[in-house]
Amino acid sequence: MHITGHRDAPPAKVGVAVTDLTTGLYTSNSILASLIQRGITNKGQHIDISLSDCQVATLSNLASSHLISGKPDSGRWGTAHPSIVPYKGFETLDGSIMLGGGNDRLFGVLCDRLQKPEWKVDPKFVTNANRVENRDLLEELITTITKQKTTLQWLDVLEGSGMPYAAVNDIAGTMKHEHGKFFSPHPLSPHPVSSASHTRTSTWSTRTDEEKQCWRGIW
Repeated sequence: MHITGHRDAPPAKVGVAVTDLTTGLYTSNSILASLIQRGITNKGQHIDISLSDCQVATLSNLASSHLISGKPDSGRWGTAHPSIVPYKGFETLDGSIMLGGGNDRLFGVLCDRLQKPEWKVDPKFVTNANRVENRDLLEELITTITKQKTTLQWLDVLEGSGMPYAAVNDIAGTMKHEHGKFFSPHPLSPHPVSSASHTRTSTWSTRTDEEKQCWRGIW
């Protein structure tokens, strides 16, 4: 929690139970690895996984930075990045949009789409180091522009730009997103038990005979 939240605000918890989910993923991977090992050696495996261990493992580059430098972490950054600017959520006319000018080239792309090509040669913004030093100024300038259009309008402006960007969606918007309709592992269908109108959850009754036979073999 110490690294989660806005810059000048108290620590905040993550919106979902990320440690539980991560531990589940590590556990499922361990189970699969154990099954493969059993198939080779005919011996079982003892799996020892804890929430705490998995939580520490997900610190990834933050933990490695501390271990290498010996310095404390840099605290909370909200949606921003501690060493890349601009890389955060910016306010729009009706919401927010994430913009990722992750390097000098991508920053140039962003400048063009914001119709501010002069920023590319401004000494305050030419390199990422310059932009980090002038973070507050640049982010304020960008926000002044992004607040002039809706999120959907900015998505149209940035379409095909090749730079990272995305709308900040609420849960309903995420579940209805076009990408989810095409990438869902299970099509929307009436749930056999729940009162919910539709579900993406796969129950035993929705499995094919071939899938059921495969799972029985593992069990």
